[in-house]
Amino acid sequence: MTIGADATSVGNQLTLAGGSISATTFVLGAGNTVAPIVSASGVTAMAVSGTATLAAGSTVKPMAAANAVCGKFAVLTAGTLVDNGIMLDSSADSNRWRVSVVGNTLYLQYRETRTLIQIR
Repeated sequence: MTIGADATSVGNQLTLAGGSISATTFVLGAGNTVAPIVSASGVTAMAVSGTATLAAGSTVKPMAAANAVCGKFAVLTAGTLVDNGIMLDSSADSNRWRVSVVGNTLYLQYRETRTLIQIR
């Protein structure tokens, strides 16, 4: 599966909203996005049995359903994961969302923001 086959194919988005996606290979090209939706059950990770390649300039654009739970979730697991610089989408609140790659897994961390009100 390839999202963004060449330099002119940008702005494409793969939304992960439950169910399962399995592929033998996966390429997320620069300027393209994977968009996991965090729900009450977290995120269902995409499974790639072979190599997944995340290009520099590719992004994760997370969304939270009304019943979203906080936590750290696998978004993509692969036999081999090549991370060339995936990053959090600029529209996402970096106080609530974190993206990381550990081994052959792309993770998303979601936390609620809290407002502290001091009354004196």
